[in-house]
Amino acid sequence: MEKISLYFSVQDPKGKLKITLNGNDFYTEDLKNTDLKIVSLPVGLVKKNNEVKFSVSSPGAAFWATNHYTLKDVSVKEEFEKINSKERRAFTISEQEKQNLKQSELEYFMYCNSLTGDYSQLKIYLNDKNLFTGLINCAGTSNTIEIDTAKIKAGSNELMFVIDQGDFLFSNIKVMTTSKEVSFPTYHFVIENEDAKSITDKKLKAYLNLELESNSKAKRASIGVNNREVLLDTTSGSFSRDISSLVSEGDNIIKIIPNNEFNLKTLSVKLQ
Repeated sequence: MEKISLYFSVQDPKGKLKITLNGNDFYTEDLKNTDLKIVSLPVGLVKKNNEVKFSVSSPGAAFWATNHYTLKDVSVKEEFEKINSKERRAFTISEQEKQNLKQSELEYFMYCNSLTGDYSQLKIYLNDKNLFTGLINCAGTSNTIEIDTAKIKAGSNELMFVIDQGDFLFSNIKVMTTSKEVSFPTYHFVIENEDAKSITDKKLKAYLNLELESNSKAKRASIGVNNREVLLDTTSGSFSRDISSLVSEGDNIIKIIPNNEFNLKTLSVKLQ
């Protein structure tokens, strides 16, 4: 509970209005206007069952006079602090990552702001399946938890941290994954002796040409031409690059290592 407010409107005020909460005086005021009044009740005096008492001051020596108040629309408004004992975070794994997933770990840093007692219980769930249950104390620590890869699914995954008491901060939350060794597509092409000489003499140029998906999605990859890198980063449906300085006489190798998923329709090396 953060705050309790007492609301009432006043009509025909005369004298001092006194208010007590559970027998404790906390408000005395000589009201002159008839506006809506808002009075904060002392939260420390609040019990499970409470009594608010209104009274009016005595007129004193003027025994023939009368002090009085007419109160209307008396109400109490309670305000509470929301205690958030659960917090969720999401991360995404592609279908290709899921297929090649070898190992996964959850890393996070935990800091304790306050704790009543020695311990609090922490539970961590992954996609509504329990990943960790244990007692934590009021300390700042870095933690690593191994994740059963069977609990990770392709697409969106949700982590949920739950504590039963205390005020803790969880930061630097990371899901670290290790993939199995993946074999990427490799292509070979041969450059004959005469063509190699023409390329060296700059009479011919060698072009790497890719035909890609016809959409506006990003296509990113590292293309190795004889172990020398050409970067692909385009949203176009085609890609062309002069690779004359990368080729040599005889067998040449092209290896494509994609950074995201896209379809490659055709690949060709042309001498022009």
